[in-house]
Amino acid sequence: MLYVEFKALVRSSWEGDVSMVDNLKKFQSVNKRAYGNIFKLKRQLISKFKRVQRILELRNSVRLRNCELKLIQDIDEVLKHEQILWFQKSKMVWLANCDRNTWYFHRHTLIRCKHNKIDGLRIDGDEWCFENELLKQNVVEYFKGLFSTDYTVDRAFPCRGRFPSLSTMEKDSLCLVVSSEEVRSAMFGMAPLKALGLDDFYAKFYQAQWDVVGPSIYSLVRRMLEGQPMDTWLNRNLLVLIPKVLGLDRIPQFRLINLCTVLYKIITKIVVNRLRLLLMKLTKKNQASFVISRNILDNIIITQEAVHSLKNFSGRKFGMTLDIDLEKAYDQIRWDFLEDTLLEVGLLPLSVKVISNCVSL
Repeated sequence: MLYVEFKALVRSSWEGDVSMVDNLKKFQSVNKRAYGNIFKLKRQLISKFKRVQRILELRNSVRLRNCELKLIQDIDEVLKHEQILWFQKSKMVWLANCDRNTWYFHRHTLIRCKHNKIDGLRIDGDEWCFENELLKQNVVEYFKGLFSTDYTVDRAFPCRGRFPSLSTMEKDSLCLVVSSEEVRSAMFGMAPLKALGLDDFYAKFYQAQWDVVGPSIYSLVRRMLEGQPMDTWLNRNLLVLIPKVLGLDRIPQFRLINLCTVLYKIITKIVVNRLRLLLMKLTKKNQASFVISRNILDNIIITQEAVHSLKNFSGRKFGMTLDIDLEKAYDQIRWDFLEDTLLEVGLLPLSVKVISNCVSL
């Protein structure tokens, strides 16, 4: 996005009456034709620069001197873009102002790739497996079993009347027509260079070109928040395995995260921002995380105090602590249970539909 003519390129290839997915695909094609591959362009410029220098060694020419100067400027510009590219790939959070650390970022990227690559894991007991296809198959089967159910349950909600009642105004606040400022705030509240999803666009692209792409994004988000079915391409996620511990050797030692599309994040951020205002009322005080003004560390402090009290019991007083594995309860949730919970909370059908569209295909 450093090219001076980039905004003009976006404006010329973006059509307001065309769907977002068609606009994005069209722009990717136009962008590729206009700028091509940075590394290929750098090689071409350097090769041309060397040819000009060889000719200048034989004969001097004002035209060749001007050409040499122009090539130096072009190469310097391409090196800036290459530096930014490797900086993005390296995921470093700082960048020196006066240093071209392309080599450093390139090395850091290679180290990250080597560190994150899964060469082998223990499967079927203690047997090591190093075959890529077999590793993929076992990982897919493990998480498929973790996130799917093979049983049916009674849809009757087991705990009626446990949630505080919401007022009509509070329920309606979740169904208000989204404003353009609300969409803009959600977009600019994102980190610009977070890991890419399947859309292949950073949030920075939309932020920098908001005056061009903003109306199309607002139109899309408004339709989704009015209960229209979620577009399939919008809710496609890239699944990534993140190590829980160092020196891991088994599949359960990975946790799965979703890399979502930027436009999907806008929709969910707006829903979350609206729900956040009601969470204080709907959640009990012992729920310490994901709620404004509460801290997840509070429960850790309480647990430490409880254990300390148990250790200091005297006489005939006894205490007991239970170490409960909540992996299944935390990692799994049935969508029908989520829907029943939202209805029991008292949310309007439109709010339940929007949330259900966000979590299911």
